[in-house]
Amino acid sequence: MSKKIKESGIYAFFHFDFKESRFIVTTGKTEDKEEREKSYQTTNANITFDYFKPVKINFLSTEEIKFQKNLHKSGLEYWKNSKEQFVVGETKEDMLQVENLILETLEKVKSRSRDIKNIQYKHPVLFDEYGNQTDGTFVEDIRDKREKCFIFPGKDAMIINKAGIGEKHRYYKTRYIYEGKKLKELPKEVYVPVSNEFHHAKRLVIANERYKNGKENII
Repeated sequence: MSKKIKESGIYAFFHFDFKESRFIVTTGKTEDKEEREKSYQTTNANITFDYFKPVKINFLSTEEIKFQKNLHKSGLEYWKNSKEQFVVGETKEDMLQVENLILETLEKVKSRSRDIKNIQYKHPVLFDEYGNQTDGTFVEDIRDKREKCFIFPGKDAMIINKAGIGEKHRYYKTRYIYEGKKLKELPKEVYVPVSNEFHHAKRLVIANERYKNGKENII
């Protein structure tokens, strides 16, 4: 039996807050549209996403933040202390105005990488991304499989050779990981994938430490 096809993307939907008599719009990201809707339906069985844009998993975190910030910059106020919910207004006319804003903002959401000339990203595989066997004509894009930075969620791991099929990623050896805001010591050191941003920050830290210790500041 074939596995269920998951659809990742950015979503938004309206609902009404009866305590304060206001329409609210909730936004977010999901790796599985159907399951995310079901989780909301435990509080209201009629909830479905009013707006949804398919977005590749490796863009979800960054594009969700951009989407929400752009809504706020366009004039929508945050609802209470949430960065994912926004005040719409008291009438359906308010909803229509916000609807246009949501559609315009969603249009700017980046859904996948642009191809770069002379880099091969795609190759045929026997199984699709959901484990369904194919006839060998299914094409996989390696950008959808790139590892994520362990330190900065949503960032791709740094590529240390030529990008494309066969690309390799940078790893960092650590004895500690974060659990919330606290550091947790592991039984032994492990290697975790890291992004360009982490690697550059690490170089700055090392350079400053060398300077403090009177060593040559070259990395």
